[in-house]
Amino acid sequence: MASNTPTISANVKLPIAVPNDFVMRLSVEQYHEMINASILTEGDRVELLEGWLVYKVTKKPPHRISTG
Repeated sequence: MASNTPTISANVKLPIAVPNDFVMRLSVEQYHEMINASILTEGDRVELLEGWLVYKVTKKPPHRISTG
């Protein structure tokens, strides 16, 4: 029986998962415009990574200590 689960090895790079829903990549300028228009605030736990607006990972106590 064949498996649909991808095999991970040191020599294989899996493609980045892209949502099936409509998405729009953002430029840095668009990201800053969203901040200036108060669409995004300091309380929003998001960041722009390679054009994708993603949730920031919550820092746990050991990480907070090492990163300040």
